[in-house]
Amino acid sequence: MSNCRRNADLPEFNVLVASLFYLMTRYASAPSPSLAEAIAEHFQMLRHHPEGNHEAIASAGRRLSQTWITKAQDTNLVERRAVLPGGAHTVH
Repeated sequence: MSNCRRNADLPEFNVLVASLFYLMTRYASAPSPSLAEAIAEHFQMLRHHPEGNHEAIASAGRRLSQTWITKAQDTNLVERRAVLPGGAHTVH
């Protein structure tokens, strides 16, 4: 999320955390780039949330957002890769 929404637009802190738990659980059972991107965006919102203004939360939000952005990119590559007969690979 390149420019996080203003603080007034952020959901309640506990709703945000619960949403992250839900999204990560969904991703664990069905990985997809869109879920990974949503998780990264939620970590950005967590990082900027006024109730999460502790340095540990800001730091974790920053690191985990980047981790999930990378995960989204990796998942997208895996989804686009198809195995051809004989074991050859191609990217669509």
